[in-house]
Amino acid sequence: GAVAGGGGVGRGGGGGNCIGSVPGRRDMNLVARILEDRLSPWQERLRNFDLQAAPLVAPDRAGGPDCPWLAHLRPYHAWLGGALFAELCAAQAVAWQGFWRQKGARILDRGLKAGDALQSFALQVVGGVWGSIDRAHSQEYCDRGATKIVHSGTLSEYTPPSCGPIKSSYWTGLGVSEERATADIERVVRVGLVNSSAVFDAEHLPLYHGLAANAFDGWAKSGANFQAYPGKFGEGVYLTPSFQMACMYAFRTPKTVASLADNNLAAPRFASTPDGRWNYLICLQVMADAKAVTKFAGTAFTDAGDGWDLEAQISVVRSAAEAQIYGVLFCFFPQTFKD
Repeated sequence: GAVAGGGGVGRGGGGGNCIGSVPGRRDMNLVARILEDRLSPWQERLRNFDLQAAPLVAPDRAGGPDCPWLAHLRPYHAWLGGALFAELCAAQAVAWQGFWRQKGARILDRGLKAGDALQSFALQVVGGVWGSIDRAHSQEYCDRGATKIVHSGTLSEYTPPSCGPIKSSYWTGLGVSEERATADIERVVRVGLVNSSAVFDAEHLPLYHGLAANAFDGWAKSGANFQAYPGKFGEGVYLTPSFQMACMYAFRTPKTVASLADNNLAAPRFASTPDGRWNYLICLQVMADAKAVTKFAGTAFTDAGDGWDLEAQISVVRSAAEAQIYGVLFCFFPQTFKD
């Protein structure tokens, strides 16, 4: 049916692999969420046949009267009849495959309608610090279909957010273990902000800013506004067109004069959910006045640039008012380590 119909559940930044020969619970949950979103006008029982609760069966064990997968689907077949059941399975497969054929950002659940635990947590955190949430422009991002695309509002090149592993040899070079040097992002939840000063046109650029999630509550005083700060290329707001690079700056503390003095080199900048199941990074989505952007080369994360030339990976805006925040990205990864 829908799951056996092919298509790609991507993993990684540039497009994806198909579900493996033995789909995992994570794969099944994602397929179910995609169908739930794309087929939302349908009656609830028809959208995905409750795939979240379906048993995991290797292909070589599928089929036959005792197959647990068939046992799960049999009540739907009996209720709908063979012809309608087959038609709905085909429609589910088309919806799922169509989602993964998208070439750019793969957006799921506009408005965060599902309101599950992670979506609710992200909304609560941003609401508690800033309050001005634009729920209609909040959404999730799955694995992107291309590393760089043209932004629909600004018509400039853009790197969409994506699930998948975020890593850099920079951290292992500082002695961080391979496991602790990688954030394998499973969910990217965007909380939209009410900001009339954020302009989406050809004179502005979509950029990112990675920040310390474990200090996000400190932004309550300034509101959703940047303040210029000193850096390697002078005072300003430091941004990047690369989603991966923003995540690297949000992941751990890079080597700086301050981090060496404070003895917190490579210390976590990520935070954890209250239940201890997830870590998360926070990256801000920013619209910057193109005339105010100065580009520099010189990042430590040369292997996490999403294909951008070194000369274009760092963008500095001198006047904070020329960089407007319009979204907060929560990048959740399983808590397999705490530091």
